[in-house]
Formats: sequence, structure tokens, C-alpha cells
Amino acid sequence: MVENAGPKRVAKAVVYIDTEILLLRDKQGWDLPGGHVAPDESMAAGLVREIEEETGLSVREESVGEPIYRHNHVEFYEIHLSLANTNIVLSEEHNSYKLIHPDKIESVRLSKRFSKAIEKTFE
Repeated sequence: MVENAGPKRVAKAVVYIDTEILLLRDKQGWDLPGGHVAPDESMAAGLVREIEEETGLSVREESVGEPIYRHNHVEFYEIHLSLANTNIVLSEEHNSYKLIHPDKIESVRLSKRFSKAIEKTFE
């Protein structure tokens, strides 16, 4: 058992690949890339690590700006990548992915906090 692990911290990202948003599918539904941040990691470092683990995408830590939205222990960020430089390779955590244009995002069933984070990128 880990003692004094500290508060739970999660970093998620609305990842734009060119003009489309990357969504990942797991057994619970559609998800945004990201996950748990270790106590000894910065939020940016944890997010970069999680994105790479889940998708194989390489994101520079310097490209992670300030959070665009916070919900309880989850911080959401906006990241932009180029399709020319992406090769998505999913981990076992997710079974599929899709790129969807923001105009069609309402057709996808997402949690309210994921929808809110995506909305923040339109501001």
C-alpha cells in the first residue's frame, strides 16, 4: 500500500490534429487522451507521458500551455498537432479512435466535462 500518495491528479487534452479532434474509445465510451499524473510529475510532463502511452503521439512538454478548464481533480489542456506528423498507435487501454470535426462533435456521446473542455477550445 502506498502511504501519503497525495491527491489524485489527472491531466486530459483536447488534441486537435489539424482541424479535427482526437477521441479515444474504451469500454466506458469516448474519452480524451490523458490520465493520472504521478506525484513527482508536473501536469505537463504527466500529460505528455499519458498521450504517448495511449496513442504513440509525441508531444513536446513546452507545447502544453495553461489549463483551459478544471473539473474537480482533472485539468484539461488544448494541444495542436499536424496530421503530417502523426501516426496513432493505440495502447491496450483503448480499442479505437476517431478524428472528428468540431462541427460534428455534438453527434458523439461524451461526458459533460469532456464536452465542456471541448467547448472551451472554441472560445
